[in-house]
Amino acid sequence: SVIVGRERFGSQRAAELVKQARACDPVLIAGDEADRDKAVELYSQAIALHPNADINPHLYERMAQLYSFISRPAAGVSPDHAKAVVHWQGCIRSAPEKQYLWARAHMGLASTSLVQKDIPTAISSYRRILEVDPDQLELPPSQVVRGAGTEAGAARQRKELERLRGKVNGIQERAVDKLFHATCRFSRDAAILAVQQVASEYRGK
Repeated sequence: SVIVGRERFGSQRAAELVKQARACDPVLIAGDEADRDKAVELYSQAIALHPNADINPHLYERMAQLYSFISRPAAGVSPDHAKAVVHWQGCIRSAPEKQYLWARAHMGLASTSLVQKDIPTAISSYRRILEVDPDQLELPPSQVVRGAGTEAGAARQRKELERLRGKVNGIQERAVDKLFHATCRFSRDAAILAVQQVASEYRGK
């Protein structure tokens, strides 16, 4: 593997492909150089080069974001939610369940599913988010902690884990609220029952 900055890639070639993708990623740059489809193609090439690389869940997330949010009507670019779903699912498959990214990908999939009026998938993803135990959270293996193996490095690792636990708690609070509203599309009584069930299952977590 190759470490570039604080990221770990499968090889130098994969790191170069991601660098090229970021140079035309519309989330990162503006103007004529921004090219969503080119960025997605380069990110996809990096994944194909090393299908099990630690960085891949983050690349899937970026492609899902590009298809979920990027809109440039003058250039004929609009959100493509069907493609976004594919990449959210790729992120979920490749990210360990004990990582914050896994929960975040489920939130992205749920939001995109709501746009597509796929309420059951959204509800399922909100429930999966609530299954995450913040106390069992792990740092993503692609993230390099400076001074790993030293006391200072261990302290930085603990601090980062604490930050991510706070983020998981926040996303779980949003998931409960969104679960209620999504279930309301079936019936208000069903929504109330679902939230009561969640409260019973996760009390004390």
